[in-house]
Parts: sequence; C-alpha cells; structure tokens
Amino acid sequence: MTQPKVNLEQSIISINFEISKEDYHMVFPQKYNTTSQIIEEHTTSENKTVRFYACGKKEIIFPTGARRESHPDGYQVIFFDNNDIRQHFPDKKIVYYFSDQKITQTITENGEKIVLFPNG
Repeated sequence: MTQPKVNLEQSIISINFEISKEDYHMVFPQKYNTTSQIIEEHTTSENKTVRFYACGKKEIIFPTGARRESHPDGYQVIFFDNNDIRQHFPDKKIVYYFSDQKITQTITENGEKIVLFPNG
C-alpha cells in the first residue's frame, strides 16, 4: 500500500497561518470607530490642524495631508499621504500597510515580524 506524500512543514505553516491570520491583517477595531464631538481645534505655526474630541481622541492633520489619531489607551493610527497606514496598539503590536504593494507587515509585542503578501 502506497502512503500519500505529505510535506509536514508546509502543513504546519498553513495550519498556524489559518489560526492566527486575522491578528496580522490591517483591522480597525470597532471601539475606535466612534463619532465624537470636536471640543477644541487650532492650527499650529507649522500649519498643522490639531483637534481634540470629547471621547479623548486627539487628531493631527499635517500640511502634507497625512493624519494621525491618538486615543487615550495608547492606540494610534497614522494615515500617510501615500495611502500607507500604520497602527500602534496598546499591547505594543505595530501593523503597517504598504498601499502600493498591498503588503501588510506586523511586528508583534515580542518583536516577531509577520509579512502578508496580496497573493497569500
């Protein structure tokens, strides 16, 4: 009887990827997608617009068009003018989406780098 050939290494990688793939995609947590009233807004001498919201969020809009949102718990998201996006999570995880290549790179809280390519 002939046994089917199985590449055990590929199977393990595939299984691990399927279990944890959502942890490494660009995801916008629902708790940060809230509508909140602007309580203060001003323009700095460097021509940045700074907004403070009732929920505690701070937003800076740079002259280049880039925008940074900072939340009280440490979550931060930056929308760059080239359409790249970088997220910093309170647990120290960083997710960077490279728009041109459609690649997502995650650096976990322990420094491990995971790169997701558009073709899998």
